[in-house]
Amino acid sequence: MNSLKQVIYIFNNKNFVIIKMNLFSSKKRVYTLFGVLSLLIILSGYWYFLTSWEKLETERFDALKYNAVLKTIQIINWNDDIIRHANELSENKILVDAYLAFNKNRSPENKKTLETYLEFITESNWFINIVLISDKNEELINLNKKTGELLPLHWQTIEKVNETKQVVTTDLYRISKRYDPSIDYITPLLRNSEIKGYLLLQVNPRRRLYSVVLTRLDSKKTSETLLFRRDGDSVLYLNNLRLADYDESFLLKKPVSDSSNPGVAGARGVKGKFLGKDYRGKEVYSWIIPVPRTNWIIATKVDKSEIIDELIAETVWIIAFTILLISIVALFLAYNYNKKKVSIFTRLWKTEGEFKTTLYSIGEAIIVTNIDGQVQLMNHVAEKLTGWKEQEAKGHSFTQVAEFISEDTGEKTFPPIYRSVTEGISLNLGTRLLLRKKDGSNIPVDGTIAAVVNTEKVITGVIVVFSDQTENRERIKELTIAKNKAEEMNRVKSSFFTNMSHELRTPFIGILGFTEILEDRLESEPDIQEMANGIRKSANRLLDTLENLLTFSRIENSRIILTLEEKDILPVIKKEVEQQQEFAIDSALNLEFKPGASELIATTDIGLVRVITSSIIKNGIKFTEKGFVRVEVFKNDLYFNIVISDSGTGIPVDKQELIFEEFRQVSEGMGRDFEGAGLGLTVAKKYAEVLGGNITVKSEVGKGSVFTILLPLVSKNDEVGN
Repeated sequence: MNSLKQVIYIFNNKNFVIIKMNLFSSKKRVYTLFGVLSLLIILSGYWYFLTSWEKLETERFDALKYNAVLKTIQIINWNDDIIRHANELSENKILVDAYLAFNKNRSPENKKTLETYLEFITESNWFINIVLISDKNEELINLNKKTGELLPLHWQTIEKVNETKQVVTTDLYRISKRYDPSIDYITPLLRNSEIKGYLLLQVNPRRRLYSVVLTRLDSKKTSETLLFRRDGDSVLYLNNLRLADYDESFLLKKPVSDSSNPGVAGARGVKGKFLGKDYRGKEVYSWIIPVPRTNWIIATKVDKSEIIDELIAETVWIIAFTILLISIVALFLAYNYNKKKVSIFTRLWKTEGEFKTTLYSIGEAIIVTNIDGQVQLMNHVAEKLTGWKEQEAKGHSFTQVAEFISEDTGEKTFPPIYRSVTEGISLNLGTRLLLRKKDGSNIPVDGTIAAVVNTEKVITGVIVVFSDQTENRERIKELTIAKNKAEEMNRVKSSFFTNMSHELRTPFIGILGFTEILEDRLESEPDIQEMANGIRKSANRLLDTLENLLTFSRIENSRIILTLEEKDILPVIKKEVEQQQEFAIDSALNLEFKPGASELIATTDIGLVRVITSSIIKNGIKFTEKGFVRVEVFKNDLYFNIVISDSGTGIPVDKQELIFEEFRQVSEGMGRDFEGAGLGLTVAKKYAEVLGGNITVKSEVGKGSVFTILLPLVSKNDEVGN
């Protein structure tokens, strides 16, 4: 219990009496407690940070592993498909007969027949060129000499074909920067198991292989897949680099001494997860897998800085720490306030009359007793709480006038009057006390008891200060219930979106990846291919809904961090329009783009501009049955406008603000006219506000709508918190 230092003067038997009260514990104790609590909070926050970081790393490596394995399987399937086609051509009777006829009689007619058949094979497969070579190593037909002449590696490959009588492939190669990369498959032309000639089938990896490698299977901005191989004392990058500004395939090499590079690590035999630096010199997380039956190495990677950005969301613990500090400061101020109040109280007690006037005007109950515990004074508040009048209470025992009961046990408890008198200190009446009134009813109270000291430093009695806690208890109860509900809702919400992100995003990515493979593999079966296309579109729709939900959650939790860059936004908007053309065509709509200028330089978050533009365009396509959706761009000195108009159903005036609310549409309920979660416009408008802009709409039912996106030419980071 705190010691009491402050002195209160009162009249007792016509003499000045001093009540000494101190509402502060020692500074050393307060500072020690503050230091211990701060250290515990810091250690707990550090432990939570490490745990969250480890979990985030594990999830990211799992995603990289999944992407690497899936792309490896796709590469193997691609290679096997080409080899299968080459094997079919090896014993193709029509082809072999035509070749033998031409080889026997190299007339223009025979050559034309053979070239026509080879061109048919080229058009129906992935081949960019076919070269026919005789069994005497003569180049008979070359359909496309622009792809390059026969190289020593081709003759070396033909020697291997002679040994195996099977299809043999060259490695990926690029003659020079003037030529595209190539990979060639040489198959023998067999008749009665004897080699009569050779077909060199040239494949441009850009048409299929690189698209498989470069396809992004997650939403990470810096995610990328790389294809390498060992080339002497270097590691050669085989594919285009998504994050480079130019075509780097076959042009970029890293020395095998650069052990921090994922490709070098793979060439040295490292498999699985790897933390290093990519070709840009940035730290990356990567997953390395060697591609079976090739000397290629595949590595999926993502920037470490992007993972760190995700961890920043955990700064909510800083808020909790701040609240705790505020609570400590509040307690300190409360103690300080009580000290000042009692100090003022004592200065007013210069005379007995002043003391009584002050005593009766205080809003808390006060009872003063003598050394024997008999009541001497009590104010009106004490009369109201105890049910005793001051005159009838005088001379009675304090415990008779103010009977206290433990709220926990229901048993009578006695205030520490004896200890306060003998030790001359201030003490709390007790915890969770009920005051039994004269009529037998109980009320919760809280208070303090202190010794009364005269001018000779002699203890002559005690003063008890207490107050009714009924309203406080109710407020605390209501606040506790509300706080618990809010915390539970926040936990449920956080858990829901975390689980949704992990459990739904990953299977959707798998569904999209495999449906794309199915669509490519089922060109000869249009009905089944259409079913696969339907699956992909449904999965995309669900994934869009999930992304909108997660984005909305991040916005609601103030977790949006702007990445500002100065850039021409017209190509950005044009690209979004082009990406929506497929949906516009499916809906028989004319999607137009009118930039209004040759360039429009703005300092803004390009990613948010893409989302805003895409959401409004999608909205226009969804609610337009026929006609057009038009995208126009204008600017003035401070702002630029993206105006998206359509000839759709239109929006009633009374619902033009409603459509920007979360989960709301003009037509609602299970029988609504259009699908969707009702979050696209909400997210778009909130993103526009984050950038310092706004979205407005003008619409007329049956004639269409005009959405105007107003964004500043120069956004500021400090606008995120507005």
